[in-house]
Amino acid sequence: MLHNRIGEQSKQMKKLFLILVLCLVWNSKVYSNNCTYKDEKYAKEDSELYGDKRTYRAEEAYNAGQTIINVFQAKDLNKLISMFDGELKKGPPLSYFKNKTFDEAFNTSFQKLIISSKPRCGLSDSNKGFDLGNTLLWYDKSKSNKWVIREINYIVTK
Repeated sequence: MLHNRIGEQSKQMKKLFLILVLCLVWNSKVYSNNCTYKDEKYAKEDSELYGDKRTYRAEEAYNAGQTIINVFQAKDLNKLISMFDGELKKGPPLSYFKNKTFDEAFNTSFQKLIISSKPRCGLSDSNKGFDLGNTLLWYDKSKSNKWVIREINYIVTK
């Protein structure tokens, strides 16, 4: 009788373990993959083609774009500036942001365009990298393997 109880408990534990594993696998697929297998394949091909310029994974590119969107949602100007690779290739000079709030630096409609955009899993342009807001903001990987903002197509009025 004791042997039967141990056997029953063992079967129940195996079922619980299987359910737990299945839940973890399902959740990892749902919550971690914003990019498809095809996106990852293209990223690998791009990385091989542009290896001297950039290497990336599709999911990593998506996450970098989402991080920028999150910074815009949080209106964190210091965090945004920390993502620049020195002066922008195109856009307002660093001095423009001095002593400004996020809302003073960017008008509401510009902010909404960035926030409502969807990050890409693949290159938008092989020379510029990845974009948000339909080319309003460009980001890419630096030579030191860090995701950086390179351009912000925002007209500054003086």
